[in-house]
Amino acid sequence: MIDFKVEITGADSMLSEIAGIRQQLPYATAIAINRTAEEVLAEGRKEILENFDVRVPFFDLPPVQLPAVWRATKDRPIATVALGDNEGVNTIGARRVAIFSKFELGGTKDASNPDFPIAIPTSAIRPSPADLVPRSLYPVNLGLAPRKDASGATIGGKRRGKVRGLGVTGIVIHSRKQRAELGLEGLGGTFTMIGSDGKPLGVFQRTGPGLRGYRMIWAYRQSIRIPKRMDFELRGTEIIEDRFEINFWGALDLALATAK
Repeated sequence: MIDFKVEITGADSMLSEIAGIRQQLPYATAIAINRTAEEVLAEGRKEILENFDVRVPFFDLPPVQLPAVWRATKDRPIATVALGDNEGVNTIGARRVAIFSKFELGGTKDASNPDFPIAIPTSAIRPSPADLVPRSLYPVNLGLAPRKDASGATIGGKRRGKVRGLGVTGIVIHSRKQRAELGLEGLGGTFTMIGSDGKPLGVFQRTGPGLRGYRMIWAYRQSIRIPKRMDFELRGTEIIEDRFEINFWGALDLALATAK
């Protein structure tokens, strides 16, 4: 997780001799910290939208206004800026961290299990890079990849069961014999094809009878390259250095103007 924490100390001693300012310093400091943090978030959001196809609205970063739990207060002059939180593996923030943080350094991603490699959607189910793949077509939901149950235990893939909607024919296959004849393993007329090296090539889906009556919907890779597409930490640090002092004096003017 990439985050920034800004803590201001010493400003009160610098300005303590100026009448009326000392009591406004904590308030002004908190405003300045939060404004600077929001500018870091705005730059991070811009960077994500320029370098990625964000298929889910508002998945890029939290709203421009800093979330309450990240905001500095006059009693706690610390703000946090991050790609997301880690409050549970299924939250938007946690998924955002998992997806985007690896592009900060780049490198490679390797499959954790050679029998279930990294799945890359083909144009059959993602015609355009901006399109969303239906979650029902994910290998785990087709029964072709392991999944986690509510307790966290792993349930193996290649689940057996009724196959519905076999391509354009819309037939329903009930018997194991029919399934075996078509080489079906997963739901929706899907199956895994194994290469000459014994490793899975991808997920295929039957669209009709015969040797050519199928299409590849997921391509399997044992490893993929992760390009470096983000400088969130570097740009955030630059913004803090460039903008905090400006924001501080502006916040102090506001605090004095509104002081009762």
